[in-house]
Parts: sequence; structure tokens; C-alpha cells
Amino acid sequence: MRRLACCLCVLALLSTYRPAAAEESTRTNLTEFSLQEGRNTVMYATADQPEEMQWGPTALTVAPDGTFWISNSYVNKLTHVSAEGSVLGTIDLKPYGAVGITDLKAMPYGLVALDAGAPDIRVLKLSYSGQLIQKYVIPASLERSITGLIAGQDGELYLEARGIVKYRLLSPEGTLSRAWVRGATLNGETITITPATRNRPRAGSIQVGDVVRNVWVNNYLGGLRLLGINPASTQPGGSFYVIVVDLAPNSSGFFRFDYTVRHYRADGRLLGVARFPINQQYVNVAHPLAIAPDGSVYGLVTREDSARVIKLAFSSSLSPLFPKGTVTTSSPTKTLGAYTSRSAIASRAWDYVNNSRYYTSTNIAGTCGGRDAPRYLLSPGTYTGVAYDWGGWDTVSAYNYYLDRGYQAGDIAETNVGAESCSRGVDCSGFVTRAWGRSDQKYYTASLPNISYALPGPWSLETGDIMNQPYSHVRLVSSVDGNGAFVWESTAYAGMDRVVYRYIPWTSFLQYQPRRYSYLSNP
Repeated sequence: MRRLACCLCVLALLSTYRPAAAEESTRTNLTEFSLQEGRNTVMYATADQPEEMQWGPTALTVAPDGTFWISNSYVNKLTHVSAEGSVLGTIDLKPYGAVGITDLKAMPYGLVALDAGAPDIRVLKLSYSGQLIQKYVIPASLERSITGLIAGQDGELYLEARGIVKYRLLSPEGTLSRAWVRGATLNGETITITPATRNRPRAGSIQVGDVVRNVWVNNYLGGLRLLGINPASTQPGGSFYVIVVDLAPNSSGFFRFDYTVRHYRADGRLLGVARFPINQQYVNVAHPLAIAPDGSVYGLVTREDSARVIKLAFSSSLSPLFPKGTVTTSSPTKTLGAYTSRSAIASRAWDYVNNSRYYTSTNIAGTCGGRDAPRYLLSPGTYTGVAYDWGGWDTVSAYNYYLDRGYQAGDIAETNVGAESCSRGVDCSGFVTRAWGRSDQKYYTASLPNISYALPGPWSLETGDIMNQPYSHVRLVSSVDGNGAFVWESTAYAGMDRVVYRYIPWTSFLQYQPRRYSYLSNP
């Protein structure tokens, strides 16, 4: 690879992506096959009622033999599919104590799954026949910021936190190889990715050795993340793929994205670019892209009653999906009265997340007609958080009071026509209602706009603001950066089924709107 002795080589990428070498022709993404929705293919959490977040499969990966694996997280299974779309089998993860798989990688030594739904986040290594080989505990400092797994060169496995490669977990042989890193390595050189910042909201950079490439988008750079190494590259020094996201709020402020994959050579030359149709997703897939052994990139596209696996078509150039817009890091102030402060909101939110108590067998599995117990409550014991309960808006003290008297913790059932009187907890909007200090009534995702106002973009969000999707889900924001946000939320996603604090990439906020409470004492 070409190196410079005295200075860094800086390459600029403008709004139209023009690779130096047109190795991949312009064409439409190709549909490889479709799968009908089902327990042994892909399954969705239905949204028959308001205040229910739609979710389903969480990851796609391609095995060394060219077959596909899908994390069918809603039913806690891994689905194995042939290259032609025939279901070859499934692996049931429940016997291994898994709660909710949020990422999956097919490695030379087996399948590696990230169980971020569990109270203690862990990584599972399984054989391709479905036998559990090992469980790994991740570093405690990464538990709230972990976003995925990254397959490195020759079989190394990394942990991604806040969208950045931070930690090497497994060696190329699949053995434990713990080490903090600055990025994945490519033929001895480290790939270091720097996302957007508040002072530079449109741009980030990619560095390999001494070569730096600046990456620009037309609006907010809403994600700059390593997808992985090209295992079949014949380029000098090798090549790799990077996810680049242009976050462009629509005229009403709801988030939409231009989600592209860029293929780079180690010396910074752009070899090709492809687009993934994220705005057409029926449900968001946290990790929809996978690199095949031959270097092809595949994507999982969700539809109302099915899912498609597509092969991304790389082109020599690709016009931006959205025109250049105005970006801002400030926000308007529309105070209607001093009702609470940001610090008070954060304090109440942490009370929910850190609530630690013992759950009896009655709290977990008592008789409560129509109730489905939260999946993280595996057996009697001490757990933290407040359980997700559709329609609920208990305070922490009320929740503990009722559980002490034999009520059941939470209810994740999707077919209830109303909240169960025998279960206690909070749903997403009930949690925000209480965090904002409201006791007059429970506000819903459709009525929270009545006591809040819209913000112009991601960098306008501050502690105590929300990301709201009316009739679906709401999250309370703690802080933001170029790749996403730390949030508090009451969620049934991936078996979490409780109030949690975690980091979420911006692309998981598709069709969400940033908003601020109208009654802050310090807006």
C-alpha cells in the first residue's frame, strides 16, 4: 500500500460518488429469493394496536458455503436458507438461555450471535449443526453501547460499539483473543473510521494506515460504519466495505435515509457504490447487510407478509437520493411553562432502569389471563429495570408496591384489547409520560405532540428530548453523536421487555421525529 512519510494523504468525496476504477457496472439490485412470513422463516411482531413497535428479524449473514442465515429474533430462532431460498433448517436458541439476538455472523468456525436482549449481554458461538460451543461475556464498559459484531479478515471477530470497531473478541481460529482496538485490521493496517461531529455534521473520515478519505453527504451524515472486509479482493492491499448514511429529515421533520455501501481499496480509492432501500422496509432490520465469501453484498428487505434477500448492485457512480439541505446544530425554544428540568427527567429515567428487585415465581408466571410474560424473566431472581406492560404507566414505587403484593411483572401480549389489571409496568409512552413528570394523564405516541414541539434534526436533540413515531414507539434521548443516540426506552424489542438504557444507530429511527417537551425549565 502507498504510504506518505511526512503527511497524510487526504481524499475528498463529493456529493456525487465517482469511484476511481469502474469495476462494478451500474444495474438494479437483484432479488435472489423471497420468504413468506412464518416461525421457521422470518416472523414479525404485529402491530394490531397503537403503541406497539413493529419489529422482526435482526440480522442477515452468509456462511462460507454460500448459504444464508437469518436471525429470526422474534421467535428466538436462527433460520438457515439455501442460496435458492429453500429453508434448510432452524436452530432454537431458547434451550441455551438466549433472550434476543440482535446480530449474527457466519464465521469459518461457526455461527456467532450477539444476545443483547439478555439482562447480561453475551456472545454465543454455535456450530452450524446448532450445538452451543461457548458463551462469552462482553466487557462491562460496552454493555450499554454495543451495536453489533464485525467479521474481520481471515475470521477475526470484533465488537462494534456506537457504530465503531472497539474490541477484538475472537482470533481467526475462533479462540478467545480479547484486546481493545482502534479498528479492524486489513493486511496489517488499521481501518479507523471517524463519524460526524457537532462541528462537522455533514462529514466524517476513513483512515487506513496513513491514507485518509473524507466522506461528505448532502445533509446530516447519519452513519459512517465499517460493514466488513472483502474476503475475495484481488486489489493491492485488499479492500473493504463501509456503510454511509445521509440522514435527511422530510418537510415534517421525520427521519429518512440514503443508505449506501461503498467499496474502498486500501489506498482510499473508491471502487463502487450501491444503495440499500431502507426507506421501503416494512420493519427495520438492525443489520440487514452481509458480505458473501465471493465479495458480493446481500441485503434483507422486509415486506408486510414476506422478506426478500437481494444482491446489491454496485455502480461506478450514484446520484444522491436527496438534494442538499440545511443542517443545524441549534434548536428553537417554545417554552409554555417551567414544569420540570432536564436533570429531573434523567433522574426519573435512571430510576426505572436501575430499579433492582427480586421477582418471585408468581411475579413471573402467575395466573393473569391474556398475559404474555416478559422474555428476560427466565426464572425467579433479582433483575433490574421495570417490565414492559402494554398500556401501563406505573411509577417505580407503584410498580414495586404491586409486585410485592403478588401482581405479575409486565405484559408483552400483542392481542390484548386493553391493559391487564393483573400485570404492572410501563409501555413506551407511559414511561415518557412519567419521565417528563406528568401525573395528570397517560400520554400516547399520538398525543405526546400535544405537549411537545418538533426539532429540526439529530444534533438539536438534548437530554430529555424524544424520538417519536406516532401510533408506534417513542424513545427518550440521553445524548447523541454522529452514528446514533443513547436512549432510555421501555421496549419489547428483541426480548428486552423492560426499561433499558442503550445506544441505537440513527438508521433505527426511520420515520421517527425529534421533539422537545414544551414545559422545560431549561429548554
